[in-house]
Amino acid sequence: MGSMKLFREPFVQFVLLGALLFLAYNFSQSAENTDAERRIVVDAQTQDWIYSNFTKQFRRPPSRVEMGALVQAHIRQEVKYREALSMDLDQGDSIVIRRMTQKFDFLFGGAAGDVVPEDSVLRDWHDSHKDAYTIPRTIDFRHVWFSPDRRGSTAEEDALTALAMLRSGETAAGDPFPLQSEFADATGLAVRNVLGPEFSDAIFEAPVAQWSGPYKTGLGYHLVMVLGRTEKKTVPFEEIREVVLQDWRDLKSSQILEDMIEALESEYVIEIDESALSEREYAPSESVVTP
Repeated sequence: MGSMKLFREPFVQFVLLGALLFLAYNFSQSAENTDAERRIVVDAQTQDWIYSNFTKQFRRPPSRVEMGALVQAHIRQEVKYREALSMDLDQGDSIVIRRMTQKFDFLFGGAAGDVVPEDSVLRDWHDSHKDAYTIPRTIDFRHVWFSPDRRGSTAEEDALTALAMLRSGETAAGDPFPLQSEFADATGLAVRNVLGPEFSDAIFEAPVAQWSGPYKTGLGYHLVMVLGRTEKKTVPFEEIREVVLQDWRDLKSSQILEDMIEALESEYVIEIDESALSEREYAPSESVVTP
């Protein structure tokens, strides 16, 4: 009887009514959230995205059957994605983390993409980054090789004899070279990669249109006929204005993104276990690769 009397008290009834309303609200919110989580809507915008991706990839619009299959594939992907999230399969996954950070960079890394500075700004940029807009010197040449492995101690002497013959207009044969015997429009780096830096430096100073040498490399002795050379030159701003503009935009966008990340970083409490870092075994400093 006492408990029944208690339920008749206005205050108790008010508290109970409030509790019931709270539970009903929470239940409805939970139901709405659950309903939203279990709904997959393929609206016009999503269809436009699916349609556009197919058209860009195959250079034609999809057929109606293909579009239906693409929509079904999208639904299946969405189901897998949501179920994976519900199971926390994204947690600690390096591939997911890398993809998300790449998407962050894509979304926020083009802040200067539409900025058009004055040409005076771009000219200053061009002038202060001349190396980026400089065409390297190139060389055309052919060479005759004399191998110490084949000829022994006479390789250099044979090369000198052949040089005299070639200069006098006679023919002279060397040994079959295992790599390139002729180079066209070759940069110093290209020559260096095949025949070494000393050889590359030497032939860029060699006379043109006559045989010279012998030049020694790790492979033996070489006689060289330089057929032509071009000196390095900086491309004028007027010829590559759009290239300079894009380079300027890329750097400015990168700087804006970096400033943004630093600002966001400052909002986090970052703790690094320095003692654990100091206890690890590290490679020599000269072998460091920047992440």
